[in-house]
Amino acid sequence: MVASLYGGQYDRLTREMQQKMYFQLALRKDNYASGLAGQRWDAKFILVGDRPGPGASKMPANWHHTPFYSTRNSSFWMNKQLIEAGIPENNLFWLNSADMHGVPTNPGHLLGWGAGCRLVALGGAAAKWIGSQLKTAGLPVQYEKEWHPAAWKRFHSKTPYPLIPLLQAPRST
Repeated sequence: MVASLYGGQYDRLTREMQQKMYFQLALRKDNYASGLAGQRWDAKFILVGDRPGPGASKMPANWHHTPFYSTRNSSFWMNKQLIEAGIPENNLFWLNSADMHGVPTNPGHLLGWGAGCRLVALGGAAAKWIGSQLKTAGLPVQYEKEWHPAAWKRFHSKTPYPLIPLLQAPRST
């Protein structure tokens, strides 16, 4: 049997889990486009990743490059954990620290979110972007850093990913 376009791991999920992941990713894509356009909602976390993965160059020129918008590799692994933990996608705004060519993302996309919205860097590249770009823009540099999902999956896959309990924590006011 040949795997679907979504990949073999996705194909092995229950139909219910496939639907949840499909709808989660569709909402993430819509929220990503809305957030980049300046729309804000009551998100609890802004999650900053590195940059689109190596497959980005194979996508059409107008591809959206929504962070972790994949049903393969570490994106699949993390998306499955988010669903299993019951973390609502509307609690999150995802952002890449750079585009597929390495051009840093405009830090202005972080403006206008509520005071209770926590900024989380997923890995060293995201933390470096937050430290340099936000400081240069004169924005607060307070953030939390977690392992990038690919690194955690590779080196600590038998241990719970610390990002999940962080995202489940109640909002502090």
